[in-house]
Amino acid sequence: MRKLNEIKAFSKPLIANLFKLGISTVQDLLLHLPLRYMDETRITAVRDLRLGDTAQVEGEIVHCEVSYKSRKALIARIEDASGQLTLRFLHFYPSQIAALKVGTVLR
Repeated sequence: MRKLNEIKAFSKPLIANLFKLGISTVQDLLLHLPLRYMDETRITAVRDLRLGDTAQVEGEIVHCEVSYKSRKALIARIEDASGQLTLRFLHFYPSQIAALKVGTVLR
């Protein structure tokens, strides 16, 4: 089996990163599969969300604020045709505040 460091198309930093993942041969690279598959094409309505499920929703931001009550948090409310969903971010950046403007459609 061919080692990755024998292939000129692979840079040394790339080979080092692949080696950290346990990938040292072409066969290892071909058989390296993702942990899980997440279907990002299916949109779930807010009313159909269930506790513990992983889902993707699409809606318009109707409210966004930074709250300073017990701890600093970014709170955004999105709405689709079936209901509203409140998002609370405890760790956030100024760019996220700018991206979550009222009227923006998120997915």
